[in-house]
Amino acid sequence: MLGLLALLLLAAALLELSAGGPPADADVPAWVDDRFAQVAWLYEILVIASVVGAVALFSLWQVLPTRRPAVAFSVVIGAVAVPVGVVTSALHGRLVYPIGPLDVADDALAAEFALAAYYAAIHVIDLIAAVAAIVLAVGLWRVPGLRAFALASGLVGLVLIAHSYLYLFPSWVAFAMALAVIALVAWLAVLVGRGAFEEAPADA
Repeated sequence: MLGLLALLLLAAALLELSAGGPPADADVPAWVDDRFAQVAWLYEILVIASVVGAVALFSLWQVLPTRRPAVAFSVVIGAVAVPVGVVTSALHGRLVYPIGPLDVADDALAAEFALAAYYAAIHVIDLIAAVAAIVLAVGLWRVPGLRAFALASGLVGLVLIAHSYLYLFPSWVAFAMALAVIALVAWLAVLVGRGAFEEAPADA
C-alpha cells in the first residue's frame, strides 16, 4: 500500500507541476478552463490517495514498533490527515464537477473561495504530516539500522513545513519538495517489505 501511495503522490505532484500552481490573477474560472484535465485528474487521485493512505496507516500500526510512544503517536497523528485529505479532494473537485445547479466554476467568487480553501487544507495536511514525520524520527532514532531513515524522516518533516506554503514557491520548487516526501514514503515501503521493523526493541 505504501508503494501505491508513493505512486499516487507522484502522479498528484506531476499534475500540480503541469497545472503551474495557483493563478497569478483572480480569474480562477479561466485558469480552471485552461487546466481542466489536470484539475479533474488531480481530484480523482486525491480521493484515491486518501483511501490508500488510510489503509497504509492501518498497516503501519501493525508493522511499526508502536510500543514506542513516539512511533505510536506519529501514526495516530498521521491518521488525522486522512479526513482532511478527503475534505481537500472534495474542495478541489468542486472546481470541475458541479453539484446540481451549484456550479462553482461559473462563479468567480465561489471558485476563488474553493481554490483558497483547497490550498488552506493542503497547508493543514502538510503541517500534520510534518509533525508525524518528526515524531517518527524521534521514535526510530535509537533503533539499530534505522538511524539514516530517522534522520531522513526528520528532514522531510522540515520540508513538509516549507511545502505547506507551496503557493509561495515556483511550481518546480514545490515539486522538488514533494519528491522528497515521496522518496521517504517509498523508502518506508522498502523497509516494511524487508521486515526492517520486526526486530525493533520496544524501549525508547
